[in-house]
Amino acid sequence: MYGKVTQLGALALLLAIGAGCESGTSTTQQDAELPPVLQDAQIAELLTAPPAAPRGGTAEADLQRAREAYALMRTRPESLYRCVYYYRRATARGNAAALAGDDTRKYEAAKSALITKVTPLYRQAASATQRQQWPEAKGKFLQLCRMLPVTQGESSEVRTNVQAHLTFIAKAQASTADG
Repeated sequence: MYGKVTQLGALALLLAIGAGCESGTSTTQQDAELPPVLQDAQIAELLTAPPAAPRGGTAEADLQRAREAYALMRTRPESLYRCVYYYRRATARGNAAALAGDDTRKYEAAKSALITKVTPLYRQAASATQRQQWPEAKGKFLQLCRMLPVTQGESSEVRTNVQAHLTFIAKAQASTADG
């Protein structure tokens, strides 16, 4: 019984190795696992969901930073993310009532614009990665990094995923150069 299981396992391993060789991928590329590709709805949710209760600062200070970032969002790619980030922080402080009138309009416009810019760029970068178009994929993921700045004490699951893709691309390019 155990002999048959071992033989089947060895056969499966040989078939997997053969398939990897036929597909043209090196064992180094196989070892570097492609990070998960986020779906559009996941990206939208991760970029706009309220963060955990922020420490330090006030809702009014966050609102002021959001307004400043909103004023710059057409000229500086990172300002759009910053705007949404600080509005999210203000609402996470339990001060959703502070978002009235103009702030509500700005917050909704910024969220919509952020999702509209990030989602297709992410999709293009992920597609280029799957096609092994490394320079194109790297360029688009680097654009996303500039659009999604994260400073010390902050986190962004989208940014973390983008960085994982950049690491994967670097390893794939290194293995291509070596092989």
